[in-house]
This record gives sequence, structure tokens and C-alpha cells, in this order.
Amino acid sequence: MIFVVGSGPAGISCAQGLLAAGAEVTLLDSGHTLEPSRLTQITDLAKSPPERWDKEQIAFMKEGIDASAAGIPLKLAYGSDFPYRPAHGATPVSYENSDLKPSYAQGGLSTVW
Repeated sequence: MIFVVGSGPAGISCAQGLLAAGAEVTLLDSGHTLEPSRLTQITDLAKSPPERWDKEQIAFMKEGIDASAAGIPLKLAYGSDFPYRPAHGATPVSYENSDLKPSYAQGGLSTVW
């Protein structure tokens, strides 16, 4: 049995490669997820086509997206910063000359792509 930790793009690619080679794989992931109230709103929105959404629903989908010519300061997932929140007990990471941030969300940063 091979354990792959993380269900982001790298973990999924690794698991697929191992499976293709005939390995028995278990994918492990834990971490932050979208808040239940936001998930409920997304589920409700999915029941109707976007052209039927009202102003409040459209505003919800755009919440936290402050795009400008300078870019997007921090891309949120449905108005939530859950992919960027630190995890209790995580090993501290330091950065120099990098804008890259780790993600402690299930699925990693792919949750905001």
C-alpha cells in the first residue's frame, strides 16, 4: 500500500501515476473546507442558470474579487479565504522573494483556480 498525502494537483497526479503502474494507493487529505453556509449558497445557485440569478446572488459569486490592472491581491473561493488559513500545529514556513503561500485546504490551492 502506498499513501499519497494531499489531494491537490500534485497529489492527484502522483496517485494516478502510481495506479497506472499497478500500485495500490490510498489518498489522504485533511484540512480546511468551504464554510457550510457558503456551500449551501453554491448548491442553491447551481439549481438555476446564471441568467436567472438576482443581484444578491451575483454579488455573492463576486464577493472578495477585487480585480484591477494590478491583479487580484488574494483570490478567494466564493468569498472565503479558507484555502489560505493556517492550520493549527502546522510546521512554520518562511518565505523570501516569493508570493507563494502554502494551502491547508482539502484540494490545496486548486480550490481557488
